[in-house]
This record gives sequence, C-alpha cells and structure tokens, in this order.
Amino acid sequence: MGRSTDDVGRNYRFFARQYAGGKATEADERRVRQSSRRHRAAIARLQSVCARTIAVLRRHGVAGDLIPLYVAYAQKLHRAGRLHSCLTLANEAVVLTRYWAARGLVPALLAAVCVEVLGFDPDGPEERPCRNCSRRRGCGLAAQ
Repeated sequence: MGRSTDDVGRNYRFFARQYAGGKATEADERRVRQSSRRHRAAIARLQSVCARTIAVLRRHGVAGDLIPLYVAYAQKLHRAGRLHSCLTLANEAVVLTRYWAARGLVPALLAAVCVEVLGFDPDGPEERPCRNCSRRRGCGLAAQ
C-alpha cells in the first residue's frame, strides 16, 4: 500500500521545522569542522610516525633506497595500532614483521622501528600485564 497524503504532509512539515532557520547548515558545518580537525590530527600523527621512522633509520645507517619500505612497515603497524589492541595487535605486529623480513628487510631494524617509533615490542612482553586487558602473555601494549 502507498502512503497517504496525510503521512507525506506530516513528514514534510516535520522536516521543514527540523531544518528551518539554517539549523541543518549549522549542523553540517559543525560536522565538517570536526571531521576536518580529526583528519588534520590523523595526518599529523602519520607524518610524525614517518619522520621518527626516518630518524631511527638514519641513526642505524640504512641506505636511502630502503627507507620507503621501512616507512611503509611503520605505517602499516601504526594503522594496526589504531585498529587493534592487546593480543590482536601483538599478533599483527609479528605477522607484519615476518612479512617485511621476507621482503628483504632486516628484522632487527624492523624491531627497532617498532620499539622506538611506535612504542611497543613486536614480540610482545611476557611478564607485565597490559593496561587494556590485564593479560600477561603476548600483549604488545604492555611495553608502553
């Protein structure tokens, strides 16, 4: 069955009141400002990760042509850190470290990037509990 004209008119009046006087425009502008602020903060964090990764690599004397690969590793781990925590993040770090080591990067440098730039051990400490889950084994966030 179709909608009656009363329903359509009532819906129209509701939305007309809801968006009258520029309310929708103000709300949209506020959402855009908040989204833009979050986006700028995320870009700044990612640039910081890249800059700190390059600094660590230069300290270890890595050749310039390999730096983009290590930066890609740091970016992937940074993204994993935003998406996961605790055991999942520790497992993701192990997988990413093995993946990039298989592509020819030095595992010790990958671990150094993980510890110095992102602040956690890719192997995951065994003794200290995590601040997020209180587990003692395999959590990469316990080092922070």
